[in-house]
Amino acid sequence: MKNKTAPFLKCMICMLTFGLSSLTGNASQFQLTNAVQDSAKQTDTFFSVGFKNETIKLKKYKLKDATESIELAIADLKDDWVYDVNISIDEEKTTLPKKDYSITPSNFKLTSAKETTKIFITLKNDTLPDRARELILKIEVSTSNKQVSKFNKSQSQTLTIEIESMVESLTNLDHLVFFGTNFDLVDGIEPNKLFFATNHLIYNSKEAKSWCKPRTSWYFSLYGNRAISSRDTTKNTITNRPKSFIQQNDSYLVERIDIDRLETQVVDNLGANVMLMPNLFNLASPDRKAKIWFGPSFDFILRRQLKTISFGNERNQITSTEEKEPIVQSFSRYEQSVFNYNFNYGGSFLLDYNVKDICIRFSSTVGFNQQYVNSTTNGTYSKVQTFCRDNSSKECTEVFYSGRLWIIDSSSGITVQGEVYNQYHNPTPYFVVTLSKAINFKDIGSILQPISKK
Repeated sequence: MKNKTAPFLKCMICMLTFGLSSLTGNASQFQLTNAVQDSAKQTDTFFSVGFKNETIKLKKYKLKDATESIELAIADLKDDWVYDVNISIDEEKTTLPKKDYSITPSNFKLTSAKETTKIFITLKNDTLPDRARELILKIEVSTSNKQVSKFNKSQSQTLTIEIESMVESLTNLDHLVFFGTNFDLVDGIEPNKLFFATNHLIYNSKEAKSWCKPRTSWYFSLYGNRAISSRDTTKNTITNRPKSFIQQNDSYLVERIDIDRLETQVVDNLGANVMLMPNLFNLASPDRKAKIWFGPSFDFILRRQLKTISFGNERNQITSTEEKEPIVQSFSRYEQSVFNYNFNYGGSFLLDYNVKDICIRFSSTVGFNQQYVNSTTNGTYSKVQTFCRDNSSKECTEVFYSGRLWIIDSSSGITVQGEVYNQYHNPTPYFVVTLSKAINFKDIGSILQPISKK
């Protein structure tokens, strides 16, 4: 019995095993078919909407807004789909304030016709220098109020815009305004009082139209500066000078001291200079980097000379009895102010040299000087007499000479200026050293406007 049943059981087991394997195979094949179909549907859903570049650089300007286009890279849009595109800002990584820019459009629709392929960003003008900043844009896509960004296969869905720091080069070095400070080198390098100037160079160039060519080139300068202080160190010790006394019957008990006298002179200048440069007397290098003019010049300079006298370092105090009443001198500090009006005329030459971002201008003048002072008694003006250097009893016409040097960095506007002035018969040297910021004359209005409008 056992031998007859065993083959039958084996046959049933084989049939069941074959049936189960067939069912399993059909299920696996069914699952595989569905996976392939789903994959095909997803592949058919993929699209690409992104930025053409991952990083771009833009600049801000001082006097105008800057509008730049940003190109989009669009591909594989479905014919029956309408894509809602939103340009958003990554506020955590963005360092540019919201008020400094605008984006148009920030929301728009896309179809297979690709109505929009660009967006525009406007950077607002800014008169104040700023550090480099970043603006991070992101693209988000939806359709029928459903997010489909996961099907966006673009590799540039984020754009980094680098905003360069605002440093504008001087575009016209012929019309400049300078604001800065003077340096007094007597007690080391110390800034001292406001310095200002405006220089204008109008010259005949080959590029100018015939109807606007000046027959004579001109150079005009208006300035206000302070010369380096001068100190008188000669005969600065007063010896055995009465400071106080006490009367005792017919005699006086007198206190005498030695004391140092210090005289300091500060000169403030307010001047105007005009130089006429006929076209007959000008030279230029072949590359036009260097130009030289010759011609007559005229100067008016109002000088305020403030003389300060002070005393200090008392020593060698002695007390003695004297029969005559001494004359006691005050040792308190006092000031004396004198206004001089100077008229200069002579011959000048002007060198204008430009190389890369550096502009060098040097002018020198030799001529005659007439000086007038305001009388403190009746308020009239009187001419200052100048006596000859070799004969102090003979009156001469004063001769002066001066030189001015300007070194201008056109990329930043930083300017170093030096000046020297002296006279021949009555030597009174003046030295000026300034550090200033140059701006184009046409831009001066942007500095003077209220801060609320900047």
